[in-house]
Amino acid sequence: MAEGVVGMLILKLGSALAIEAIKVGTGKLCRQAKASSIARLFGQIRDIKEELESMQSFLQEAERFKDTDNTTASFINKIRGLAFEIEDVVDEFTYKLEDKHGGFSVKIKRQFKRISTWRRLSLKLRDIKLKLENVDRRKARYDMRGIAIEARNSDAHCRSTDQTSYFPIEENLVGIDESKNLLINWLTSDFQQENVISTVWGMGGVGKTTLVAHVYNTLKIDFDCAAWVTVSKAYQVQDLLKQIIRELQKSDLKGELRVDIVDMEKRSLVEIIRDFLRGKKYLLVLDDVWGIDIWFKIRDAFPTNSTSRFVITSRIHDVALLATGNCMVELKPLEAHHSWELFCKEAFWKRLIRHWVTAGFIRETEHKTMEEVAEGYLYELVNRSLLQVVERNESGRVRSCRMHDIIRLLALAKSNEERFCRVHDGSVSSSAENTRRLSIQSPNIEQLTLSSEVQLRSIYVFDNGLTIDSLKPFLKSFKLLSTLDLQGSKIRRLPNEIFNMFNLRFLGLRDTEVEDIPKTVGRLQKLEVLDAYNAKLLSLPESVVTLRKLRYLYVATDPKTNIKGVVAWTGIQVPNGIRHLTDLQALQLVEASSETLCHLGALTELRTLSITKVQREQCVDLCNAIMNMTHLVSLAIMAINEKETLELEELCLPPTLSKLEIGGQLDRKRMPQIVSSFSDHENITLLALAFSKLDEDSFSCLLVLHGLRALWLDKAYEGKRLHFNAMTFPKLRLLSISDAPQLNDVVVEESALQSLVHLSLTDCPELKALPDGIEHLRTLEKLYLRGVSKDLTKKLQNKEKTNECNDYLKKINHVRRVTVYP
Repeated sequence: MAEGVVGMLILKLGSALAIEAIKVGTGKLCRQAKASSIARLFGQIRDIKEELESMQSFLQEAERFKDTDNTTASFINKIRGLAFEIEDVVDEFTYKLEDKHGGFSVKIKRQFKRISTWRRLSLKLRDIKLKLENVDRRKARYDMRGIAIEARNSDAHCRSTDQTSYFPIEENLVGIDESKNLLINWLTSDFQQENVISTVWGMGGVGKTTLVAHVYNTLKIDFDCAAWVTVSKAYQVQDLLKQIIRELQKSDLKGELRVDIVDMEKRSLVEIIRDFLRGKKYLLVLDDVWGIDIWFKIRDAFPTNSTSRFVITSRIHDVALLATGNCMVELKPLEAHHSWELFCKEAFWKRLIRHWVTAGFIRETEHKTMEEVAEGYLYELVNRSLLQVVERNESGRVRSCRMHDIIRLLALAKSNEERFCRVHDGSVSSSAENTRRLSIQSPNIEQLTLSSEVQLRSIYVFDNGLTIDSLKPFLKSFKLLSTLDLQGSKIRRLPNEIFNMFNLRFLGLRDTEVEDIPKTVGRLQKLEVLDAYNAKLLSLPESVVTLRKLRYLYVATDPKTNIKGVVAWTGIQVPNGIRHLTDLQALQLVEASSETLCHLGALTELRTLSITKVQREQCVDLCNAIMNMTHLVSLAIMAINEKETLELEELCLPPTLSKLEIGGQLDRKRMPQIVSSFSDHENITLLALAFSKLDEDSFSCLLVLHGLRALWLDKAYEGKRLHFNAMTFPKLRLLSISDAPQLNDVVVEESALQSLVHLSLTDCPELKALPDGIEHLRTLEKLYLRGVSKDLTKKLQNKEKTNECNDYLKKINHVRRVTVYP
């Protein structure tokens, strides 16, 4: 890892020297060059860069020996520490050199202060250079010559794999089929026995979570509701009950659990869970339980008059004894040829990729953005079996992935050892010394020891109980911070200390209570990510448009959706001058205005664009702007209201587009022109339409979209009949039709919708029969009906036990889960 740190530092030194070349070339450095300190600084940077470059190949080879050779390990650790010191000096230097804030008098005062700053930094670099030379001499003095020879003779080329391929869709268990079958049998047989506890136990890393996750994902649709909860070692009963409720809310289609549980006490939480589960058949997994007391503290929350199945995983044998009868599985370590397929612990890859980019881990290559390179690295981690897919979207792309216990423990140990990252979970007092990154997973950060000698570069907050006041000591102490991710924390205001962090590249405010970003955000000239999605922002300051390095801008005041994939109607007005943010790759969610639409065309690097409150007369300007966005992948356009017609026949979509969302009325007569703009694009996999006023003729224009994986129609269809011809939508996996008041007949010809997995028909009161031909949909796993005609509801609920009802049920006998609500 030291070789990687040095490689990143060499690039940073090169950037600093490029600044020198520009300023000398333009004459801006002439007056300052008279002060020998700044000239000496650039000279020292150049010398250090050359020294590190000559050392880089040796470090690459030495990494292989550091675990078995103490001398090599000591050398690498010293180089790593010196690299961190150099990085701190260079970051401060480049900031001071480029700082242009303030008026004339401020700039004059700054010039005098900088003379002493240049001298101080120059002396510091001189000391570091001496240390570097001493370390290099020791390397030659001791027995590391063999490594140096091997480094010179080592093959310089790197193996490359196809990093653009998707993860495999099917996830298979390895070596534990017998245990899987046992567990499935216990969970699905003898439902006359109301409450059954099954346990899976064994040492960390043997596959407990993997086994149970596979069974859980297979069987959960056969239960009325299901929940998966991971239990921390230092759990709190109330937090555990709240976590169970949040998981159950995912199965709460009627909205029975839509309550505020933030400040609720244990007794109320227990009553809510009992009331919701009473009379239901449910499945609950408690993963990674460390003591039997957990079960006895929460069991009162589960009613005895329901058919319940519990699965508990643990490393502790006493916990496994909670099993009902013989429903206990012990997993033992697998043989070597099986062990490569094991994983655990979830991480959201899009967020992870943004962190990689802003941390400087990714180098841009020809014909690929840094994000595309980073995604390739993620695929490589999967190819090497270090990560496993947890969740995918409807098009089969990865939403999240996970890491195995053993790999995670090894990664944490290596992170500590190499000063890469430290995790504070509140279980014991710890130190923030000797690390560059800190992951805070507990509100008890007063137990952390601070050091002024070490400069933290990243703070990640994973505890929503943390207050901004408790973070202030960190914000004051570490001005070189490049990443501050406060996602999910309950902060309402941003302290001034944040806007003095001249090195900040990532500011994460997603899901916080922040209502205002001050104009001083303009000081953060290195900011690349401003993620305030689902915060409480009402506006953005004018100074945002001065953040020329910004790549991601996520803002929205109300993230509620009408249908999955159609984003909120309410966005945020962006200040004038948005055209200057030419590096932007994501802009979501902004309100349309004449000025904004004129500026959008300059944002040619956009991959994601979501815009709302679009008016009819603005559509031409919007279409013209989108025409310049040749890299666009995701586009969402929402009208100012559901009665507004969007004139999109001039819309010209790039071939890179895969996700399209349109909310607003469409002219039926012009639908062929509208669809023709993207009908040839096989890459469009997700389409969501709302308020479109489609009828049978205009809907038929969509049938040419052969690449669709998901189609949502919300208040978008006004026809009486919906006909899917043979071979239409061959790749469609999800079809959702809601609020179609006149729809009374759905026909599915044989070989149509041949990949459909999930069919949802809601608020279609005239629909009196199942789709004609539904028996042809052999891949269908989930059928969800709500708000259809009373006759159809009765037949499917089979309350009258008639032959006609039985015939209906035979048509969907192959569907694993059928959900019907009035």
